[in-house]
Amino acid sequence: MASAMPLDDHTADTSPLKARQFPTPCFTNTQTRKEGDGKPKQKYLQKQLSVPIACDGKNACSVGESQVKSYSIGWSASISDPRGFTSAGFSVSETVETGSTWTCEGEGSDTVCVWYAVAHTEYEVRDWEAYTCGSVSDGWKATGEAYRITAPNSDNRGSLKRCVLKTCRDQGDEYWSDDVYGTVPSK
Repeated sequence: MASAMPLDDHTADTSPLKARQFPTPCFTNTQTRKEGDGKPKQKYLQKQLSVPIACDGKNACSVGESQVKSYSIGWSASISDPRGFTSAGFSVSETVETGSTWTCEGEGSDTVCVWYAVAHTEYEVRDWEAYTCGSVSDGWKATGEAYRITAPNSDNRGSLKRCVLKTCRDQGDEYWSDDVYGTVPSK
C-alpha cells in the first residue's frame, strides 16, 4: 500500500548539492600602495602660459592676462596602464590649475613671456591584489613591478610663476626640470 505522506524538507537549505549550485561570490580586490617610503622627489613641469610678446626696440612692453591661458595639470604614471591615482600619503592632487592672472614686462628689443613651474612630487608605488571568496581571502600579494606616479602638489605648493626674456617658445610648450628655475631649452 502506497502512502501519500508529505516529504520532510528540513534539510533543503543545508544540502551539499544546493551549496554547489549557488557558490559563494568570489572577487579580486586591488590596491595601489606606496612602495617603502615612496622615494619621493620634487620635479617641475615648466609650462609656457603666454604667447611671446616682442618689444618694438623703443618702448617697454608687457604680456598680461589677455595673452595668458590657464591650464589644468594632471597626474601621470611611468607605466601605460596604472590602476588609478593614489596620493600614497603625499600632499598631492589629481589636478591643479595654473591660473591666468600674470603680467610680465620687457623693454628694448626683449621678447617676453610667462612661464609657470608647476611643482610635482614623484613617488614609487606598487599594485597589490587579494582574492576573496565569501569571508576567506588569500591575503594581499604584490603584482607586477613598482612604478612611479608624478602628481602636482596640493594647492600648487612649491610652484613658481616667472617672467622669461628672450628665450620664449610657443604658448603651451612644456618640459620637465629638477629645479624650479629650469632653463628653457632652445627650439
